[in-house]
Amino acid sequence: RYIAVVGTTTLDFSIVDTANVIVGTSNVIIDNFATSLYRSAKYIISVSNSGLTQYQTTEILLVHDGTTPYQQETSVFSGASALMTFSATITGGNVLLQGTGANTGNSVKVRKVYITV
Repeated sequence: RYIAVVGTTTLDFSIVDTANVIVGTSNVIIDNFATSLYRSAKYIISVSNSGLTQYQTTEILLVHDGTTPYQQETSVFSGASALMTFSATITGGNVLLQGTGANTGNSVKVRKVYITV
């Protein structure tokens, strides 16, 4: 990965990949970050269910004002409906991105980009 920086530009972001997580039908925290450190995040989420031979990719843009998180989501899935749904909340000074599976045995991988406050 290459980033060209000209002049005195400062780039304040980080990119993180998470390990594979197995998610069922209960609400699970997919990610969390401190509201004091980051203002926004972008997620690319890959969900697969080998038992159902179904797949989903979701992109989420998330921003918060310190009290309320706001998100925009785009999903593409191979079955009749999404394998997972996502929501965000703020609790204890942290933004929580949560996911709920429509079925058991969903395998979830996440790439996330954070941008500082």
